[in-house]
Amino acid sequence: MSHSLPVLEREDIALFINAASACTGQSEYYGDSREQRLSLSFLHEYVFGNYRRLYALCLVAGINDYNQALIIARLLRAGTEPVHAPLENALIRQTLGNLPPQRVYRLFRDLRRSRVNNRRTRATLRAWLATRDLSFDAVKYRGLLRSALRHAHLRVDPEIHAFLFEGPHSRPRWDLPLFDSFRRAKYEQRAIYELPFTIAEGLASAHGIPRKRFLAAIEGRMTAAERRRHLERPTADGESRRQDLSRMPLTAACRALLGRAFTDRNEDWRDGIRLAAKRTPLGVLPRRVRAVLDNSLSSRGSQRKPYHPLAVALSVDLALRAHCEDYQGIWTHPPEDAFCVRPMGSTRLGEALLDALEDRPDLVVLVSDGYENDPSGAASEIVRLFRQHVDPQQATAIIHLNPVFDATSFMPRVLGASVPTVGLRDVGDLEVKLAFARFTLGSLPLSSLETWLEDRC
Repeated sequence: MSHSLPVLEREDIALFINAASACTGQSEYYGDSREQRLSLSFLHEYVFGNYRRLYALCLVAGINDYNQALIIARLLRAGTEPVHAPLENALIRQTLGNLPPQRVYRLFRDLRRSRVNNRRTRATLRAWLATRDLSFDAVKYRGLLRSALRHAHLRVDPEIHAFLFEGPHSRPRWDLPLFDSFRRAKYEQRAIYELPFTIAEGLASAHGIPRKRFLAAIEGRMTAAERRRHLERPTADGESRRQDLSRMPLTAACRALLGRAFTDRNEDWRDGIRLAAKRTPLGVLPRRVRAVLDNSLSSRGSQRKPYHPLAVALSVDLALRAHCEDYQGIWTHPPEDAFCVRPMGSTRLGEALLDALEDRPDLVVLVSDGYENDPSGAASEIVRLFRQHVDPQQATAIIHLNPVFDATSFMPRVLGASVPTVGLRDVGDLEVKLAFARFTLGSLPLSSLETWLEDRC
């Protein structure tokens, strides 16, 4: 029993981190959102109950924002344990500072609805709000900020309190410039362009301002996420596309590209995405790297997340191409040009994997949702035979990167026992995931994983 426990612990933690890296509680090509949320809720409850310290450390394991918020909510609901409190509080505050503000506000709104209002929750909310510009948040997140202040029983500047609880038009004039701009924007078009983009957008529509003129005037006040959503619409000129794409996360830029017609994927888009690939940190990589990239029909994703699996594959391809000395990307249905890749056909990984292994590279990564069907099980059998007859010393590392969560197996779908699987939602986390793959392979003990996570805090 003493020998089996570390193995079970390794499997439990690997399962959870993989699930929390891939699952966002939304529908996928092969599964609906309800199944995803139920499976994920069970995993959170199980890992929190059995490995509380590691559960908190997972906040720095490269998991997605959705699961980071779930971990914080569960830790705050549970209250404080003296032995865990210092580490958990530091992790929670660090993570909240990196999450999008609207997600943090929704987190505390949900805690309020669940009647979680212990001292730790109030202190956490106070500390986070102290880092925010509350006059800005009062305009952009008015209802959420009002709920947060009620939740923690916090006092704020009297003018902010009046704006939130009495209404933006309760006074003839506000001393805070942003508040007065919001008041004037109801009657004065010029004041609209002094407001946050999401607020100004609705007011511009109410005033009948042409969208093209509005976007050109408001662009300087758009956040990175708002600019990304704007890029998904064919409105900006080519030069601004190139500049904006180069500053975007690579996977998001690829998702914006894939949503457009082939005729719109011009050199401005390509140059911008190439710059984003060069700016994506990947850490130290082996010299000779090959990638098997799945662009089967299921890579088009779901209605909620269109093209996400394909965007992950394309971003991995472009990032590795930009950073590796000797790299080759092999698509399951090869396009004439990677920028014109599209979902098509069945999932046939075997032939592409054989091509990738032919010259025995240092690393092979397979990017696929794991639903191999042409034929089923080919990748796992090829890896097994390769290990048995060609590479018994495992000089070639082989890793499956899966961007999709499978609710029925509580983790991203695996290709078989011969191929370790790691969940990946964004190529920006690739360095972390390749390091985590050593743990899933058993080359790192559980204590080393804990140390590694602590070093990332």
